Amino acid sequence: MSSTASGGVNLSALRMRWRYDHSEEGSSDISSESKAGINLGAGTYMQVTPQIDLFGEMRYIVSRRNQLFLTAGVLLNIDWLKRHETPGI
Repeated sequence: MSSTASGGVNLSALRMRWRYDHSEEGSSDISSESKAGINLGAGTYMQVTPQIDLFGEMRYIVSRRNQLFLTAGVLLNIDWLKRHETPGI
């Protein structure tokens, strides 16, 4: 099992559109904003077989709108598969 640490710069963009239906004509409005921040993360991965790894990561974005992301998945070693594929199939 191996561990990783990461960090970087983040740019978040938000765009909203809403409609007012309280009058006969109705109206709409659009708002957008962008905010810069930094992200910090840590993760781990574990080799299951020579061609498959499992991974998990937690990342926290520090900005005006703080966010926490949890990610998990499977990594497939395509290079290993290419070296071990059976010709003629």
